[in-house]
Amino acid sequence: MRIVILGLLFLVLATITPVGSEMGIMPGELAEIAKNENCAQLSDFYESKHGMINPPYVYGYLPGPKEKSAVFWCRNLTPGRPLYVLVFVFKQMEHELTKCPDRIEWENPPGGLSIYTDRRTTLDGFTYIDNPNRPVPPKVHLKYNGVLSENDGFEELFYCYKGKWLVKQLD
Repeated sequence: MRIVILGLLFLVLATITPVGSEMGIMPGELAEIAKNENCAQLSDFYESKHGMINPPYVYGYLPGPKEKSAVFWCRNLTPGRPLYVLVFVFKQMEHELTKCPDRIEWENPPGGLSIYTDRRTTLDGFTYIDNPNRPVPPKVHLKYNGVLSENDGFEELFYCYKGKWLVKQLD
């Protein structure tokens, strides 16, 4: 009986991940978008992670049905550019959060993603990604969702504010 179960398990795994193919970390639709963005899936994402961690993608960035928006990390294939890209996918464009660029090129190692919803958080400690010296109004509360990237205790919170990306390193 045990041999039959192991054989069935092997058969199922063989059909999911063909020998010699890249390990699928993201759902197929996101992997296809990554290719169109000149990006590769992070096939080694879980190799250096310890414990439970969110995947390098998340659905539901915009309010409403979760399948209408997603965010994912991928490896930048454009030579001379930062190593990683955080890509935002929108199936609807009528929201304030869609006014920011739909990709952020990034050097820091990517972490597991989650949607950040704490409206008590203020912009204190955030910096503009495109202009770190530009002052950010510290007393403004987050009105919309952010994206939290967590990697071995190191957290980065990305937030779209008036069409510009902000980031905050969290402790």
